[in-house]
Amino acid sequence: MMTGLLLHSVDVKPKFNMSSYPRDKFKALLDNLIRNDVKTITVSQHTSIQHISAQISTAITFDDGLTSFYDNAWPLLEDKKIKSTIFPVAGLIGKNGHWDVMGQTSHMTAPMLREIAASGHEIGSHSLTHANLVWLDDDELMKELRDSKSILENITGTAVKSLSFPFGSWNTRVWDAAQSAGYQYATAYRGHQRVSTEILPVMGVFRFDGIDDIVGRIPPPSSPLSSPTSKILARMMSHFSKGTPIVKFRKEYIRFPG
Repeated sequence: MMTGLLLHSVDVKPKFNMSSYPRDKFKALLDNLIRNDVKTITVSQHTSIQHISAQISTAITFDDGLTSFYDNAWPLLEDKKIKSTIFPVAGLIGKNGHWDVMGQTSHMTAPMLREIAASGHEIGSHSLTHANLVWLDDDELMKELRDSKSILENITGTAVKSLSFPFGSWNTRVWDAAQSAGYQYATAYRGHQRVSTEILPVMGVFRFDGIDDIVGRIPPPSSPLSSPTSKILARMMSHFSKGTPIVKFRKEYIRFPG
């Protein structure tokens, strides 16, 4: 099964934040993928690629749609001719986000997203407000899914086919609703054992990760590049995202179906 990589921010001077990855190390990661002949694709390509190619493949994804992607990651990706998938929070375009426990984060503007989409990168949705989707009632859930999709399609002029679940939180009800809203693909940060064909498992990239650690998360166990220890660490780290809504305790994270 193919595995993707999940990043958030790429920074020249990394912040005191586990998801802030150094720009120089990101460049080294891209060079390593190229050197090891790892094929890089977008999320919406993964169902066709993994069935027809024996080559190790991965999708490089970015949650939140932060300005640091535009400033630091996008130029490197373009230089290496690698296309990625970006999942903006549609309701925070051009604004600052406040849910991260480490402070405010700057989100890309509509013109930035339009430029990135025009260059061939895939734009997916990371919901409307970064709410924990499994905690929402049916009406709230559909609003998060449909409104974010519509906003991003109006900005980019391209179809939004893929979804990244905020906090990696999802279940069958959420995925069924997403499909009803018009999504064809998704990425799963957690719950890999429940993944269907259309949902791509992704593993996080963290500030402390070495290049070999990251590359070791991509291939199947039979590959010499595979690193079981690194995969276990990534799965452990993914559970820290579940605590963010509790720490911040913002009202959009305490809704329950009713």
